Amino acid sequence: MLMNKYGRFVLVIMIAITSCSKKTDTIIQPPVPVEPVKGKLSKISYDSGAYDSLYYSSTGKLIKIKSVWDPSSAVSVTYSFEYNAQEKLTRINSDQGEEYRYSYNGNQLEEVGQYVGGLKIRHKGFTYDSQGILTSTHTYADVLNNPNDQDFLDMFIYTYYPDGNLKTETSYSVHPNTGQPVKEASITYSDYDQHHSPDDVFKQVPYFFGQRFFKNNARQRVVKNEKTGVESTYLFTYTYNQSTLPITRKFEYYGNGNWEEGTCTYSYY
Repeated sequence: MLMNKYGRFVLVIMIAITSCSKKTDTIIQPPVPVEPVKGKLSKISYDSGAYDSLYYSSTGKLIKIKSVWDPSSAVSVTYSFEYNAQEKLTRINSDQGEEYRYSYNGNQLEEVGQYVGGLKIRHKGFTYDSQGILTSTHTYADVLNNPNDQDFLDMFIYTYYPDGNLKTETSYSVHPNTGQPVKEASITYSDYDQHHSPDDVFKQVPYFFGQRFFKNNARQRVVKNEKTGVESTYLFTYTYNQSTLPITRKFEYYGNGNWEEGTCTYSYY
């Protein structure tokens, strides 16, 4: 689930029809996905009935994500992806009327602009260190599509472990009078396993596509409200298939005196 900048999306597996001939009793097997699609995440199913589906091109590029929050009422959102000749993402379109346009400085993502009805309403800028690692983002509202008329909306600061996995993510709002950043919340990720993280793509959409945050799976997240000092802990337990890909994730949450838990299932092509 994509929560607080993060979205959870899931992909519906396209099921080929298996047919049986009455004359010969031979079974026509559905085509087996081959590289580079084989082994890619296709669907995440949640115990609430919600699901996210991911679709790829024949070259392995992600071309669509559909997230269904309430199957009974068909409440959902779909994101479609477009690439240039160099296979860099150029835009993401949602079926809710939003468009995200990507611009680069060399190989680094420089800005993502959000458009509604062709009008740029906000954009996110990216800051990197000397090694090309993303260290912060800044979001601005664009007024009347005038690049010189902007309002600073938020800021995020990132730190990482030596292996590249995300360690901390700190969010800042903007004081309405001074315009200065105000620390809102921080998330600390820890106890990573050594297995591939299928959830990383959901952290990337729609603003961070191509930026890796989770090479592996963090089995603990501690979320701290920086204004009140209150911390909430999320614990994650995974099971894996023979290819060491996660097939289930159970989460347990304790915060504000509440205990919650839930499970999701991962499917692959």
